[in-house]
Amino acid sequence: MIKARCPQCRNPITLAEGNEPERTVVCQRCGYVLMTANSSPGLSNPPLPLPRGVMIQRYGDILVIVRCWFRAIFFLPLLVSLFFLTVAFVRVPAIYSTLDGPALFTVFAVLLLLLFMFYHCLCQLVNRTEICMNSNEIRMRHYPLPYPFHKRIELKNIRQLYCTWKFDDTPGSYPIMMVRQSGYHECLISVGNREHALFITQELQQQLRIVDQPLASNIQT
Repeated sequence: MIKARCPQCRNPITLAEGNEPERTVVCQRCGYVLMTANSSPGLSNPPLPLPRGVMIQRYGDILVIVRCWFRAIFFLPLLVSLFFLTVAFVRVPAIYSTLDGPALFTVFAVLLLLLFMFYHCLCQLVNRTEICMNSNEIRMRHYPLPYPFHKRIELKNIRQLYCTWKFDDTPGSYPIMMVRQSGYHECLISVGNREHALFITQELQQQLRIVDQPLASNIQT
């Protein structure tokens, strides 16, 4: 057993070692969780099954993973924002001429907020993420609706991959982190489903032939 401390609250925790590394390490005090997808050759953990909503294809040395974003939790906010936008565009124009500067600014600010909420919820329901890895780089894009955070990273810059989350974070936030050769930790992609996050981490690690190692920035002795 390895004695360590939680990087969040410094509470003592215990890690397993040897041929059966743990997939999750949970701090009993603050709920901090470190997840790893141990699928590299030589590790005893069985491969994770293909989760629903994820498609994977291989073309020689090219790996393509497509993840469906669909999260039903965004359906109600989508309807709410659509309702208020409809009301705003039908009723508000009739009273524009009666509004002064500050009131008109407030109305437009609310409309922009509703438009952002509607578009974000729509993306969470219909969009997909494509992760394409070849022998030189990883490319990520989101489609069919335009969405930011596209990335392109050279494989030679990646030293390690891991997945982590906290129980008290916004539900559904599971960032897949990468450690650059310089030691800098950077979010590769944030995934809204735990099984998706672990499976994608597993496949990327396997394709890169990365062996899981203790990460000093997350589990400190």
